[in-house]
Amino acid sequence: MDKMPSKQFESKPWPDLADSDDSDMENEIDVDKLPPLEVGPNENRLQHTYCLWFSRKGTHRATDYSKSLHVVGRCASVQQWWSLYSHLIRPTALKPYRELSLFKQGIKPMWEDPANTKGGQWVIRLRKNKIDRAWENVCMAMLGEQFLVGDEICGVVLTTKYPTGNQIN
Repeated sequence: MDKMPSKQFESKPWPDLADSDDSDMENEIDVDKLPPLEVGPNENRLQHTYCLWFSRKGTHRATDYSKSLHVVGRCASVQQWWSLYSHLIRPTALKPYRELSLFKQGIKPMWEDPANTKGGQWVIRLRKNKIDRAWENVCMAMLGEQFLVGDEICGVVLTTKYPTGNQIN
């Protein structure tokens, strides 16, 4: 019997992110030093490799924002994305002032990143009962290069803000 290939996505377990109010976890992964992800022959390669980030707003001063960013995982194919995404808690389960960010690898979800310094943002505010499907749709559009603006869009960010609702930037 043939041996099954190992999973090619990378992820880091983040237990109880929805309920964790402890001090920030150590950000042990330096995403810039990770080797390229391998894409298997039966996988559908994405145009870019993407990193999924998690952060808690307000846990650090603006100058230390990068310390609140944590790499959850990365993907280079459709199959790797679904392997990663299927293990995530849904946005409606996150506590207020949490962020999920899906950005092209090499670009951090912060204004200070050189790829973002001249950028802007679109903000979409949604009721909590609409956010899970909207986040999934925006992520799929990002991964599938459906925005039709070339390389202008670096990533998407979901921010939970209650009770007024959630927003996607």
